[in-house]
Amino acid sequence: MPSYCVFALILGFSSAISQILIFRELITSLYGNELIFAGLMSAWFLGIALGSFLFKAFSVWLKGRGAVSVLMALAGVLLFATLLVARILRTVLGWPVGQVLDIFPLLGVSFLLILPLTMVWGSLYAALVRWAGEKSSGVSGKIYAWEALGFVFGGAVICVALPFVKAMDIAFAVLLLHVCVVFHRWSLGLPVILCAALIFVFTGAGARIDRWSRNVQWQGFEVVAVRDSLYGNLAVVERNKERSLFDNGLLSGTTHDALTSEESVHYALLAEESVHQVLLLGGGASGSVAEVLKYPGVSLDSVERDPVVIQLLPWLSQGLNNERVHYWAMDGRRFVRSTSKTYDVIIVNLSDPLTLLVNRYFTKEFLEDAQRILSPQGILALSVTGSENYVNGEGRAFLSSIRMTLGSVFKEVRVIPGERYIFLAASTPGSVSIAPEILSARLKARGVQTQYVRDYYFKFRLDPERLKEAEGIVSASPGVNSDSKPLTFLLGLGYWSTHFNGTFSKMIHAFERFSFFLLFLPLLLWMAGRLGARSPSKIAGIALFSAGLTQMALQTGIVLLFQSVYGFVYSMLGLLTAAFMLGVFGACRWHEHDNGEAGRFFSFTQASAVVVAIVAAMGSIGVEQWNGMTAVLFFIVMPFLTGWVGGCQFAAAARLVGDEHAAWVYGVEVLGAFFGVFVMGIFLIPLWGVSSVFLFSALMSFSVWALAQIYPAKSSA
Repeated sequence: MPSYCVFALILGFSSAISQILIFRELITSLYGNELIFAGLMSAWFLGIALGSFLFKAFSVWLKGRGAVSVLMALAGVLLFATLLVARILRTVLGWPVGQVLDIFPLLGVSFLLILPLTMVWGSLYAALVRWAGEKSSGVSGKIYAWEALGFVFGGAVICVALPFVKAMDIAFAVLLLHVCVVFHRWSLGLPVILCAALIFVFTGAGARIDRWSRNVQWQGFEVVAVRDSLYGNLAVVERNKERSLFDNGLLSGTTHDALTSEESVHYALLAEESVHQVLLLGGGASGSVAEVLKYPGVSLDSVERDPVVIQLLPWLSQGLNNERVHYWAMDGRRFVRSTSKTYDVIIVNLSDPLTLLVNRYFTKEFLEDAQRILSPQGILALSVTGSENYVNGEGRAFLSSIRMTLGSVFKEVRVIPGERYIFLAASTPGSVSIAPEILSARLKARGVQTQYVRDYYFKFRLDPERLKEAEGIVSASPGVNSDSKPLTFLLGLGYWSTHFNGTFSKMIHAFERFSFFLLFLPLLLWMAGRLGARSPSKIAGIALFSAGLTQMALQTGIVLLFQSVYGFVYSMLGLLTAAFMLGVFGACRWHEHDNGEAGRFFSFTQASAVVVAIVAAMGSIGVEQWNGMTAVLFFIVMPFLTGWVGGCQFAAAARLVGDEHAAWVYGVEVLGAFFGVFVMGIFLIPLWGVSSVFLFSALMSFSVWALAQIYPAKSSA
């Protein structure tokens, strides 16, 4: 294997590990929102594109193996430094722990943080092509393929290693790998590097760096425990003898929070005339279990998505050991879908749907499953942040989307206003009783002792005028929230952004009004090709911009849909990305042995892209209803096919333009990927839905295919 292929393999391997480590750390630091993932991906691609373009500008001074070696060493150092800064970012910037911030400042800071590293990655690819081009021709596709294969290995390794090895130790190992590659010809290089690794391990330097960074990350708190689980990063911190659980940086629960615990339980249980079986989804970090057990004769099934929560909060097991409590350590949606029991009350005791992980419990698909296991008079309860007095337009849209989604499944929906809006839904009209005198009488009759939710509280919260006003607030019709169209999730982020400068909310409104004009983008690309693209390089540039945009729109949609359906993309991100890059590698290697005419192959790849996008759109409809193996195949095969088509498109374009334009072609494709992730992933998927975005991707690819038919001679040149 040529040495430049080894460098490309390591480039992809390290890039995969860097991406997963940094993204996981930033998602935790920046409150765990999956749109941060889409934003980080767009920033990652933009940085790579800039690095590729800049290398071409400075390629006169950056030549040969020396440039590759310098960039490789620099990439290793920057990975370790970037990971460390990502962990302590909130403290450095003075952002309060646990506070949800406006998404655009978060994306801006993240972009600046990862920009140096991503620019080095982009420059490194261009440097490898230039170095290898000095020895042979037609190497750009080969380097692209070996980089993709390295990415596959890196994604697989990181999935296996993360549960057992600390992130800082992995980053240091990658740094040593880069140094080994750079200095492997130096006789004393490997012994010195080996000694450095042994010193790092046996002195516990990695563990000390990890502890120091955690203490800085949670400044002002005592760090009790931090653990990475299947669903994310969990941290238990303590201040003033009060412990709090943070799930991916979001506050999940606090001890001694009686008001929240009482409100989440008692309205639902008192609104039901007769309660025997209760299902509690979440709430393990609060006192909800104890509040339910105040009702004599009630049997409780408590489902905690992440069993690590109970391991980190051992005092919770006291309530769970009660003979009336049955504890289930599994995903709540999977439990609801698989159980055969019937419940009088189901309480969704989770945080606001500001992440897709939580939004899964506010979708029509989940509500339909919950309705199936409710008794005829049964009640489902959930709550979100509202306002005691004024609710702005964004808040009304957010709350109305929840009301509308509940109304699409249940025949009766009642709304209780306050700092937290409580929604009570039932299939049988008249099942939900929230008259103050009725709740007070039931509270007394059942012998339940409460601190806050009692007679005087009912009269205030359930005042008829307040209830009437709340019904008016939630009367808008923004649309129904679903797994494939997470509208409530996007509207919730827009509502939260109004607590700051509201820029994100304004952009949501802009996309709601004008996103229709994006449908003309395929036509504009086709017209640009017909009017101005008179050379293979320009045709290839238009094709690769479209390819980058559509393939990353598909991949982002698949990732977000996986999170909506299953909820543990945090641990599967490396595997999903590896499947995509394996497709890229296979396509490029296959193209190396294809001696067919370039223009015909170019046209074939565009047609393939259309077919794959249509298949993805069809498969995304109702994927949550599929059996386990079929769904797994969809989420593995579709990234592979997406990567395959992307690899074919790049290989075909590289053949058209030659190695001398490889850096430019690579940069154009990555620039398209930036727009694909940013526009499609952040805005259009929640607004249009996954299947509609996939069909739009098919339309984009079709326009480029049509362009290839107009200029067969040019594309064959």
